[in-house]
Amino acid sequence: MILEQETFASRRRFSHLVAFLLYTLYTVLIWGLPILSHLTNRLVGTTADPTLFIYAIKWWPWALSHHINPLIDHWIWAPTGQFMLWVTSVPAISAFVWPVTHLAGPVAAYNIAMLVSPLLAAWSMYLLLSLLVARWGWRFWGGICFGFSSYQIGQMLGHLNLTWGFYLPLLVMLSVKAYQFSERGKRPSSGVSLAFIALAVLLFFTSTEIFTTLTFFSVVFGAVTLTVFRRHFTPSLKFLLKWIIVNVIIVFIILLPVVSYLLQHPFYHGAPFNPKTFSTDLLNFVIPTGMTIGGPLTLGISSHFVGNFYEDGAYLGIPMILLIGIAMKRLWALPWIRILIYTMSIIAVCSFGPVLHVDGKTTVAMPWTLMMHIPLIRDALPARFSLYTSFIATIVAAIGLDRLVGGLVPDETLTSKSPHLTLLIVAILAPVMLVPNLQLGKGYLWTPYRIPTFFTQPALYQKYLPERSTVMIFPYGMFGDAQTMQSSAHFWFKLANGYMGAPPPPYQGPMVETLFFHDHPAILPSYPQDMARLVARQNVSRVVALDNLAPYARRLLSAVPDLTRIYHGHGVVVWSLSQK
Repeated sequence: MILEQETFASRRRFSHLVAFLLYTLYTVLIWGLPILSHLTNRLVGTTADPTLFIYAIKWWPWALSHHINPLIDHWIWAPTGQFMLWVTSVPAISAFVWPVTHLAGPVAAYNIAMLVSPLLAAWSMYLLLSLLVARWGWRFWGGICFGFSSYQIGQMLGHLNLTWGFYLPLLVMLSVKAYQFSERGKRPSSGVSLAFIALAVLLFFTSTEIFTTLTFFSVVFGAVTLTVFRRHFTPSLKFLLKWIIVNVIIVFIILLPVVSYLLQHPFYHGAPFNPKTFSTDLLNFVIPTGMTIGGPLTLGISSHFVGNFYEDGAYLGIPMILLIGIAMKRLWALPWIRILIYTMSIIAVCSFGPVLHVDGKTTVAMPWTLMMHIPLIRDALPARFSLYTSFIATIVAAIGLDRLVGGLVPDETLTSKSPHLTLLIVAILAPVMLVPNLQLGKGYLWTPYRIPTFFTQPALYQKYLPERSTVMIFPYGMFGDAQTMQSSAHFWFKLANGYMGAPPPPYQGPMVETLFFHDHPAILPSYPQDMARLVARQNVSRVVALDNLAPYARRLLSAVPDLTRIYHGHGVVVWSLSQK
């Protein structure tokens, strides 16, 4: 008996390893090939967002190693600084990838963190389904559908904090384990509780947005569960509810000092983007964007969706929706299926935001309007709730396939193989429809990364930029990468600008916001004087501009007294202010 158990455990571990290796191979084929041989001069994703995370990955270990408070970064937006927990500064991810940062730099670390995110999401879903689904093939299938979902593809364009969604399946897996222990008349080990608490805390320090929305939708799930089981509230359910509440209370006790510190430094005044704009279009559930393989065929419709390719990630596809419908029809008697369907439906409605959009057109007000008055949750972008709809949809479909189809090969004893084969074909099509549109390639799935060599040569930047002096760099705002130039110089100088979310409140104003949110916009007559006052207020002693932006920066600085060019070369122009 013991030998049989050891053999079973060995086979189980081997099947888990096979799944992990296959997910790794798929990740490399889809995302890794253009990146792995260019870890330091290419980025996974596009636009300015990757540079934000590159900076954050470097900031946390550097600040801690220099005995500097990492929570308030006075090295950007000097002298006020940026409070790092009010922005997407990913301290947990920074800790995970620190060995890569130390050995190969923050650019390589960012790329590795991005590349492992779909792999970990897929494998964590596979591990969860190992508790819910009998057959290996459907567990593996579920991992592909969740780990490489439309949501995941969109966030891979540059939202590192939102790609690490693997916490969700793992937290649910631990809850399922606790429930299954209780069903067998046993108590889960303390290790299960400790793992739950540790994962929840790590999630907070990875993505406060996912942490907040997961907490909110967990309450929704709990309310639905209590409603469905209101007449059959078993001892196992009571135990699970108590177990989760106790663990969540412990999590909030652990996080209380951090949250208190956050409230003492209220550098957050709402999300920079409107939830109405970044909400799910009803058609997006069946119409893909250009990010997926079939997207180019439907651009005539998907181009009407509000938001952008990052956020329009609700696409499940007709095959997945068919599988959910079949599972719902055939397995409706199972209470957990009803709970999952009800919860998914509620989340889908919430993802429409305060107003329903159909083909880009505004129609009627939606229930999420009521949430617009609740602090923090009102700032969540409803389009990002696709993380949860794809998660639940995958679970329901995988359970349905396992129960209704059985194995991947039709049983010879079946009197009719046609329904089996039809469902099998639909199941194969579901992940195929989610394959990324690899033709996007450069500029979307990956982008070149280069900064002026001036910031990589200590003999140069240390000569012309005094240590710990305040430097303003052009490009100025979110379309530049001033903060990564600074981190490449190992924080030798402080930065008068930067991109870690919107500018801090003390610097918010018409000129700063225009420069921040637009790539070298028109210079209004008031801007030179405004800039002169700003550089004086921030005690800026040096201004650096890329070669192509030097004439623009010089016009913007025309009212600054004693502006003297002191260096031109290696891709930059450097000016001194008042010869400081």
